[in-house]
Amino acid sequence: MTLPQRFVVTRAEATIESTHDLAEEAAGHLVAWGLPPRRAADLRLALAEMICNVCRHAYAGEKPGPLRLELIWSEDDITLSVAHQGVLFDPFSVKEPPEPDPEDPSTWPEGGMGLMLIRQLTDFIEYYRSGGWIIFSAIVCEPLRQTVSSSTDGHDDA
Repeated sequence: MTLPQRFVVTRAEATIESTHDLAEEAAGHLVAWGLPPRRAADLRLALAEMICNVCRHAYAGEKPGPLRLELIWSEDDITLSVAHQGVLFDPFSVKEPPEPDPEDPSTWPEGGMGLMLIRQLTDFIEYYRSGGWIIFSAIVCEPLRQTVSSSTDGHDDA
């Protein structure tokens, strides 16, 4: 029977220093579930950017707060979710930067590149509140190809 794969990890404090390890751990699960390593590397990059955005913006000027990372690979898609309890930020309010002129550095954007990267590496994004959390999800249309005998639940480190 084909079942969704799920990995969840919670950190008491979202820190820039933990970004690489969290994204790497998540990518390792994706590869173990059968996602090609090159595609897992793309999604690791998107996740790292999502986590960095929480650390830099959701908890900016405050003590770092909790972060929950969740991956779900269902029969139809992969959902990458990063949840926090910090400042609300709507990624839909950020417009894509205009196409820069490669010959003119003054046209190169200084911000917003992370969201552009996430959008390019995934198929669509969602942003919502649920149970006291602010959740930013990126969805990838990648059907589950692996048949498993039981669900693989992740762990939860507080």
